[in-house]
Amino acid sequence: MNQPTKFDQRSILTPLFLSLLITEVLSSLGQVILTFALPLHLLNLTGSASLYGLVTALALIPSVLLTPLGGGLADRLNKRTSMAVLDFSTAVLAALYLLLSRKLDLVVLTIAVMMDVYGLHALYSPVVQAAVPFIIDASGEHGNERLTRATALITQVTSLTIMLGPVLAGMLLGFAGIGPVVLLAGLACLLSSIWIALALPIPRRPAAESSRGLLKNLLADFAQAAHFLLARYQLIVVNLLVTLANFVFAAFANVALPYVVTQLLGLSNQLQGLAEGLISAGGLAGAVLVAVRPAWFTLERVRALLAACGLCLLPIALSLFFAAPPMVSYLVLLASLAVAVGLIQCVSVTFIAYEQTETPKDLVGKVIGLTMCLAMAAMPLGQALYGPIIDHLPMPAIMLAVALIMVTASLLARRSMRAHS
Repeated sequence: MNQPTKFDQRSILTPLFLSLLITEVLSSLGQVILTFALPLHLLNLTGSASLYGLVTALALIPSVLLTPLGGGLADRLNKRTSMAVLDFSTAVLAALYLLLSRKLDLVVLTIAVMMDVYGLHALYSPVVQAAVPFIIDASGEHGNERLTRATALITQVTSLTIMLGPVLAGMLLGFAGIGPVVLLAGLACLLSSIWIALALPIPRRPAAESSRGLLKNLLADFAQAAHFLLARYQLIVVNLLVTLANFVFAAFANVALPYVVTQLLGLSNQLQGLAEGLISAGGLAGAVLVAVRPAWFTLERVRALLAACGLCLLPIALSLFFAAPPMVSYLVLLASLAVAVGLIQCVSVTFIAYEQTETPKDLVGKVIGLTMCLAMAAMPLGQALYGPIIDHLPMPAIMLAVALIMVTASLLARRSMRAHS
């Protein structure tokens, strides 16, 4: 009897895939540094959670609107050219911020630059995810496992930059000010653009010719992706659950973390940057876990993972409620949110890998773009809502409410999926 061949991790780590990982490190580092430092700089100047929430909410609007467009473009345009142009554009935005920061209103400039950065990243991410099936051979035995592990590896390097970027940005912001931070981000994106042009010849499959025009083609792409998703009830439920999690949990964490560290606990920008980095280490651990044990993670387990994510807020709420010393509350915050981010990363990798393996190649970018749009659409609303709530309500009570909503939503999703199984 023929024995099944053993999965070979080296089949993933080709020179082309390693070049994609290097690109992801540089590009993600530049984007993370900018989106971390610019709103934190405003929070330091104003101390207002409402303004911080408003700025970060407005910044995400282009991202929500452009993500489906990025999916369609990812399937139709040359992926290498698209990625290089998008990274170069981010570097230009960093340069413009440095040139205009003393001439324009800082709030308006920060919103404008962050809107553009998030918008460019929304176009960029689907291109990267859509490129994976063209770089990794998914045919034959272990094909789906290769794609899952490749997606997890990309998520790992992204998590690593999300972990290191805020630490580096926080240190620079505390000691040298906002200028060197923005300069570093721009250089990272510029290097990424150059590396893509020189070392990332992504294979391409010519898109089918059409005489309808770009706009009609993109609308047709959207309809095609929506039709694909609507035929799969499990994906609909998981999409709704992830969207709710972004609205209730992720939006809250994005606004609450810097406010708790720098305002409630009175700690420094350096410790805020360290907090972002160490919490992101949880995301890296989650991606590593999925890569090592992909069979553990299925769509059916997404509900439990998101419920556990909400429960991670309870230790932080107790620490703040009983007025623990600032460093004690800080450490509880780090540990709890690191676990929560790890769980979210497990959900993200599982979801994207499932779509990559179950979606036809010519639909991968469109479907991922649409699902990312649905998941992200709630973020601006949530962040804008949480700013005034945090300014006027006790933080422990808000955290308790978030945890209860997450658990309740997960239980309802479980019942709904069982009823349609």
